[in-house]
Amino acid sequence: MFRLKIHRVVGQSMNPTLADNDYVVCGLWPGFLPIKGCLVVVFHPQLYTLVKRVENIDRSGRLWLSGDSDSSISSDKMGWVDKKHIVGRVIYCISA
Repeated sequence: MFRLKIHRVVGQSMNPTLADNDYVVCGLWPGFLPIKGCLVVVFHPQLYTLVKRVENIDRSGRLWLSGDSDSSISSDKMGWVDKKHIVGRVIYCISA
């Protein structure tokens, strides 16, 4: 089943790609596989819902994520994020 969700961007961690109060439309569909460089929305167990860029993917499908801004939380602090926590891939951005 194909799912669409809309999320509001909070903070500056994805500047200049996304600004505070922008919106992203993300989609999740059967067989979805993230690719390096794409933007995804994930649910992080400690940090809640995040919009981040996929930097790397390990053999088990876990994601190493980063923000586009220096003010983003560090990838080391986020750690590897399991693919089951993917909310969707960003497919459209709406500027505030």
